[in-house]
Amino acid sequence: MRLLRLEIDSWRHLQNVVIEPPEDATMICLAGENGSGKTSVLELVAAICSKIRISTGAEYFRSDPFGESHSFRATFQIPDYFREKLYGQENVPDEDVTAWTGTITVEYKTGVERVWRAGGLEDGIRSYDLANACINHLGGDSRLHYVYLDADRSYPKVEVSTKQVLERLEQPNEDAGELRKSAVQQSAALYAEWIRYCLGVEARSAFAVARQLREGVSGEEVQRRYSDPFRGYRDSLAQVLPGLTFIGPDEQSRTLQFDSGGNRVPFHHLSGGERELAFLLGQIDRFQLKTGMLFIDEPELHLNPDLLRVWLTYLRETLVDGQVWIATHSLEAVEAAGAQATYVVERDRTTYGAASVQLLAERPVLSVLARSLGTPAFSLSKLRFVYVEGEAQLAERDRFARLAGNIAAYRFIEAGGCAEVRRQLVASVRLAAETDEQLHVGAVVDRDFRTLVEVEELTAAGFHVLEVHEAENFFLQPEIGEVICGPLQDTPFADLLRDSSDHFAGLWVIQRAAQQAGVDPGKALKDFASKQRWANIDSGQQNMVAYIRANALSDGDLLAVAAVEAIGRYAMLRLAPDLWKFSMGKQVLSRLASLIGYKGPALYSRQAMALWGNGTIDPSPELLAMRTYLASL
Repeated sequence: MRLLRLEIDSWRHLQNVVIEPPEDATMICLAGENGSGKTSVLELVAAICSKIRISTGAEYFRSDPFGESHSFRATFQIPDYFREKLYGQENVPDEDVTAWTGTITVEYKTGVERVWRAGGLEDGIRSYDLANACINHLGGDSRLHYVYLDADRSYPKVEVSTKQVLERLEQPNEDAGELRKSAVQQSAALYAEWIRYCLGVEARSAFAVARQLREGVSGEEVQRRYSDPFRGYRDSLAQVLPGLTFIGPDEQSRTLQFDSGGNRVPFHHLSGGERELAFLLGQIDRFQLKTGMLFIDEPELHLNPDLLRVWLTYLRETLVDGQVWIATHSLEAVEAAGAQATYVVERDRTTYGAASVQLLAERPVLSVLARSLGTPAFSLSKLRFVYVEGEAQLAERDRFARLAGNIAAYRFIEAGGCAEVRRQLVASVRLAAETDEQLHVGAVVDRDFRTLVEVEELTAAGFHVLEVHEAENFFLQPEIGEVICGPLQDTPFADLLRDSSDHFAGLWVIQRAAQQAGVDPGKALKDFASKQRWANIDSGQQNMVAYIRANALSDGDLLAVAAVEAIGRYAMLRLAPDLWKFSMGKQVLSRLASLIGYKGPALYSRQAMALWGNGTIDPSPELLAMRTYLASL
């Protein structure tokens, strides 16, 4: 059973939406920001399934989709074996069954009686009759299943009474009809019912074994006859979570027991990810979801990226004839479904009205940004994407997000060095133009030791070059330091800043000299320079310059001349009020925080952010210049 096409003319904030998955797609992914409408689409498809009797009803998570103003239609591919069921049906000529394409289309509009059509038949009445006969059979088919797993999934300990176990024991094994009825519940109810179901199945199985032994059947014969009702579940769990083994329901604790790393653990003591997968796989096993429709809102709940990828791949590959529909924020889920079966849902950025639903494969800019971010970038119209220097593991995006002053509006992407930042910016802008995307993208790079000519070239190319050495320098703003240090230190902040900067004077000198001369000094020379404090340099400048000339990888004379200029520049800078802007930001911030008594720069940075946020200190003009650039993208 598969949904081939969904058309929403108007419903809630969705207008003129068409979703047409590939015929061979077993997993359909809806991706987008919170509130975009992806869960609404999931709920609508599930509601239509109840109308055509794939499910025995529906528990709506917000409101009945058919109780609101609506106009939508859906086309389903019916399993091939249904054709045989329709031959000889009253009001359905056999020649119509033969001509039928195997699809049915259902249409619903406010104030209009339902419209059902069978594909391949031109006569409206005969088309309706065949579709109606097909839908009637859908309601009683034992091979079609339906489950909706909403995002409110949690797994507290389930209290199961003796009475409930006995009630389960008295019930016959669930046939297809009973299973279909049980499936129409929200996740919390499905979870509690699953625990009781497993306990009942275990008790019934144990009673059957005891009865056979009592009737004189040998233990060996009983063992041959015994069919473990949880074997399929145990095998699937082992495939997705090799470190977790299902032991079985336990009559003493009245819960499910697992082996995790050699320890016997009840279900409610498993980790969040283990509980999530144990439950999800339990529903696949109980409802035999190899055919039919499965809906999962936020499949990434409680799961790390690698585990999510394994789970969704298993789910996609074990389906026989059905579809899984997922609504997600996860890049791994998008990758599991594939760009050809992933739809991006976006709301209008100004009115928050009608949503746009487009195939990810038709929006390459989104895929490029998603790979750069490591998470789906599915809000192009609302967000500004900013490439910055640095590597992801150094958390540059987090630092810039805090400095930007509006975390929700920006997505910062570490792109490596300046050359790579330029390459990615140019490529994104070109790709956006070629695909007619409205993309807000820019780049921010450190001032570093760049010359004025270099700064002008980068600015002309659409960059913002920081007006301080690097992002950490913003936290060295004197007004902030004076507030933070005032009640804690006898030493003035200006002296602490100078001391911290002097500690890295050698590094400052060699990096500036190398930049100005265009020469690579080599690791050994950098290591030497990093140990030179200002006091050593000031008293032994000639020795340092001679060492640089003798130990440079190449162009020692050129580097030595640049070093003399750099030493003179630093001698003036360390006494200037602008020292905070141009010192070695990362290193100085770390040492300064230590001198004040902090374990690291993180707390100092947070206090700086708080002072800006509550209005105690105004952001520096240099920081405001960066924020102005970002807002202009």
